[in-house]
Amino acid sequence: MDTAQFSFVYSPLFCLMTLLLGLLLATLIFLARRLNAEITARKQAEATAHHLEQHMQASSAGLNATNQQLRTEIENQQAAEQALLKQQTRFARAEAVAHIGSWEIDIATGKSIWSDEFYRIFGLEPGQIVPSTDTGMQYIHPDDRERTVAALQQALEGRPYRVQKRIVRPDGTVRHVLAEGELITDDSGTPKTLAGSLLDITNRVLAEQELRRQNELLQTIFDEIPVMIDMYDSDERLQFANHEWERVFGWTLAEAKGQKMLDHLYPDPAKRAVALANIRTDHSGWQEFEQLTRDSRRVYTRWTNIQLSDGSSVGFGQDITAAKDAERKLHASLAEKEILLKEIHHRVKNNMQIISSMLDLQARRVDDHPTISILHDTETRVRAMALVHENLYRSDDFSRINMEKHIRGLTRHLFHTYKKPEQAIGLNINVSPDIQLTLESAIPCGLLINELVSNALKYAFPDSRREDSRILVSLYSEGPGTLALQVHDNGIGFPPEFNVETADSLGLKLVNALTHQLDGRLEILPGPGAGFKITFPQ
Repeated sequence: MDTAQFSFVYSPLFCLMTLLLGLLLATLIFLARRLNAEITARKQAEATAHHLEQHMQASSAGLNATNQQLRTEIENQQAAEQALLKQQTRFARAEAVAHIGSWEIDIATGKSIWSDEFYRIFGLEPGQIVPSTDTGMQYIHPDDRERTVAALQQALEGRPYRVQKRIVRPDGTVRHVLAEGELITDDSGTPKTLAGSLLDITNRVLAEQELRRQNELLQTIFDEIPVMIDMYDSDERLQFANHEWERVFGWTLAEAKGQKMLDHLYPDPAKRAVALANIRTDHSGWQEFEQLTRDSRRVYTRWTNIQLSDGSSVGFGQDITAAKDAERKLHASLAEKEILLKEIHHRVKNNMQIISSMLDLQARRVDDHPTISILHDTETRVRAMALVHENLYRSDDFSRINMEKHIRGLTRHLFHTYKKPEQAIGLNINVSPDIQLTLESAIPCGLLINELVSNALKYAFPDSRREDSRILVSLYSEGPGTLALQVHDNGIGFPPEFNVETADSLGLKLVNALTHQLDGRLEILPGPGAGFKITFPQ
């Protein structure tokens, strides 16, 4: 193919190819640009996504931190709420134990808040009524409401108050409470709330009232009792004295308190030492003292003391001055009466001795033996009575006779009167040395011995040459409150027909009469010899 032909042919093909190449190139360029745009967009998207991912990661980390912070804050708040709840529970329990209620009043709204114990103090269940000032005032004792209102007003003026008052519960019981309140302000000084507490002090008030009552009772007793009461401390300084002490000694407690009153009451150091020893000794016995009053009068007292653990001493004393004066007068009167009574016994004894001597003289001038016997018997009876008065005259006790001494003297006189020597007729006297009889019993008992011993001396031993002749006189106790008198001889005894109840002799009639006078009982003792036993009350 020649060049021309080739050129012709080539030229369209070339153009086509060029066109195709151009299209291809354009397509490639378009695709390249699109691809490049997509790549760029993808890169941008990836960058954006990466950025978003980083942002989200950062946001997530921040959110996690925030969530953790929120969780921590929530946990802290819950812990604080739990602590607050525990504190409120403990506070409520403490209020209940201490019987302290609390209250608040919002100044702006007037709304009141009462604690559970506040309700209980008022005798209400917690939340039973809506709390308010007016409602609370209804439970205040009518006599205390004015003071309560004044106290609240005082708190509103910025001055805290403390008031004791009474409340009346719904069941009518009265409780004593101690109320406190104050005004609470904010940082700027603006009043926000009134707050306070209510303490139930009923038990304390009742205890104080009982203590005051007992103190008043004791003080009344101390003031009215007719017994002196004083108290000295460990330094012997007077700390207390009642009205009776003031009356007796003349000082008032105000004057004497704190003074060493023993120096004034016992000017004599020796007597003061005895009084000090008595004060320092805890004993239940009484001791008598002579003391000096404020106006220098001497008074007689007796004291007993109680030692306290702190070294002080409480004394109880009685004014016995009047009793001492009466005792002295009584002793003087008794001494006078003893002298008079001794003189009476002396004169009675002398008069009876005169009568006895006259009877003896008369017997000496009579020759008739029966008359002489009667006169001698009468003389021995008078002598027996005179001997009682003689023994009383010689005794220190005018109310009782020592019977052992009296019986020995009486029997000795009888042996002398009947001219019976004791060598011829033995005499045994068995009398308890402690037996003493009154004058009313001693005289009839002595007369009984006189009659029975006289009878034995006259009739029991007709044969005076008998060497074993004996008379026994016994006086002894035979049981509580009973005495027994026995007169027994070992002589010839009674005649067969003898009966003491029907005996006609004056002596035996007198024995029966004297036994009756003693409210006694007469017995005849079995032989040998004649024996009599008289039992009578002592």
